[in-house]
Amino acid sequence: MTIRILVIDDEREIVDTLTRHFSLLGYEVEGTTEPEEGKAMVERENFRVVIMDIAMPSMSGIDLLRWIKNYNALIHVIMITGALTWENIIACARHGADTCIFKPFNDMTRLEVAVRNAVHNIEEWAVIFEESNRLKPAGQGSYGRRLP
Repeated sequence: MTIRILVIDDEREIVDTLTRHFSLLGYEVEGTTEPEEGKAMVERENFRVVIMDIAMPSMSGIDLLRWIKNYNALIHVIMITGALTWENIIACARHGADTCIFKPFNDMTRLEVAVRNAVHNIEEWAVIFEESNRLKPAGQGSYGRRLP
């Protein structure tokens, strides 16, 4: 399974660093400094993981997180920020972020672990969907059998 990652951060250096880093780890990665462009990319393409900044000038990362999770709850979102506050942490948790990681990234270990955890979860859901499709009776939709 190919995992596609989208990086959204208003700092070009962060986008380039994370794009390069995760590409070298074998992921397909794209990035943008524009949240609206990131939103359009999510609609057009099959990203499984989004790594994005909380504080961006043109759109709040929290607002974009809320939109992404509403658009497709199975997209894993890892929030990054240079201004970690209790309000941000609670908003990230409330709106379904996988985690929130403080930058600058002196060490990429926490971010790599967060992506690996997201990939593991994606793989688990893929198995569940595959099993449900094998269980469905003839004539049922693709979501598996009807529960009593």
